Amino acid sequence: MFIGATAIFTFLLGVEVVFGGKHPDVTYETLTSVKVDHHLISAFNILCFAFNVQFIVFPAYNELERRNDRKFANASIMSFSIDAVCYTLVSLLGILLFGEHLKEDLMDNLATREGFLSPILRIFFSVILILNVPFMFYATKE
Repeated sequence: MFIGATAIFTFLLGVEVVFGGKHPDVTYETLTSVKVDHHLISAFNILCFAFNVQFIVFPAYNELERRNDRKFANASIMSFSIDAVCYTLVSLLGILLFGEHLKEDLMDNLATREGFLSPILRIFFSVILILNVPFMFYATKE
């Protein structure tokens, strides 16, 4: 259900990019330049997230039916691949939709969009958040 809601959100965001009207110009320099400002420190959160996810490895391995290293490696690769595709698609669609005016929170940008698709996208994002179990609570869930 979570993956379905994420797929619908990504599809609707793509529809907004294609049919949403005027889009800002996006250049290669805009995409590749690093802006050194107070928002750069937020990149540190990504590194912390990557480090903190590692404690889920043993509970995830224990949930496999017939445990072996090969199955776990395949499950990990599939999981990270799905995550990478979703993050990449949403980030590229956000860049195409808002260009240099993209804020750290895509929902802030979507709130300023005109049309009927903006509230629908925000509702689907809320559904995604409701269906998500934060990784910090995963260990206590077990």
